[in-house]
Amino acid sequence: MKWILSIVYVGLFTLFIYNAADYFLFSKEKPATSAAQADKKPEEEVPGVIRTKLPLNEEFPRIKEQIQSMNGLTSAFQGMDPVKVEIPKIDVSASIENVGTLLNGQMDVPKDDQNIGWFQPGVKVGNPGNAVLAGHVDNKTGPAVFYNLKKLEAGDEIKVKDGEGKELVFIVKRKESYPRDKAPLNEIFGSAGGRNLNLITCTGTFDRDNRTHEERLVVYTELREDLVEQIETNAQKPDAPTKVEVNGNLVTWHAVRNEKIIGYRVYRQNSNGTKEQVGSVSSLDRKNYMDPDSESSTYSVTSVDMYGQESHFAKWSGKSTR
Repeated sequence: MKWILSIVYVGLFTLFIYNAADYFLFSKEKPATSAAQADKKPEEEVPGVIRTKLPLNEEFPRIKEQIQSMNGLTSAFQGMDPVKVEIPKIDVSASIENVGTLLNGQMDVPKDDQNIGWFQPGVKVGNPGNAVLAGHVDNKTGPAVFYNLKKLEAGDEIKVKDGEGKELVFIVKRKESYPRDKAPLNEIFGSAGGRNLNLITCTGTFDRDNRTHEERLVVYTELREDLVEQIETNAQKPDAPTKVEVNGNLVTWHAVRNEKIIGYRVYRQNSNGTKEQVGSVSSLDRKNYMDPDSESSTYSVTSVDMYGQESHFAKWSGKSTR
């Protein structure tokens, strides 16, 4: 960690707003692997099983709000690659540019001063530690994306989204202004037990000799508590439905008594033994599926919870009740 901080000290908080080139230095951490997107597709591919490729909110549209409220977050979450930031309090809706490190050890800057820079090799958004976003305060012609960052107060929300539409919400805890060469590096860039997101921009008087502002504004935020609980809960796979039966053209089953169940998947076994999904039934609907080929087919049903986890296959049933 010492060598990381030594790099940070070299160029931390050197900004050239007048030339639209802000330089922020970040502690470098080993990048996390990509998160499993439970709300995008099933979390595992099983040989011999063909599932829908629809996201959960399209597969089970009747409970779309319930699905979206959970964001597909589980203990498998490994951080977000952000693409968009929304700050309702100051009317900011900006794209994120992934930036790396320049040859001099400083962080590169977004090409567009209305975008926000995220240091991609650093902490992923939502992971334990301090992820950092940096934005310009102004340019030669006027305000830039973080011009009103100073107006944020404790309790305000920062919304960050990834390319799949997953959203994390961070809550402002406090804000501090520091002389540009006296910022508390560990507090802003160092390791942390919480899931933090720090936003940085310039503030104070513009020093024309040094071509930068005299102070740096840091807004400290933490991931909303209910989202932390979702991520840190070791959610177990749901139970499979019971009493799968075929009566005429109707496949029926008994519901799983669990408030987290959002729906059921119906599978039909093909002649080659492959189980292919033929239906999706919301937990709010009757627990049945109509199929004109039911008398010559074999079926299985699984349950799906709001985390996107799927149960084991229920007991097979065929032409007659088993």
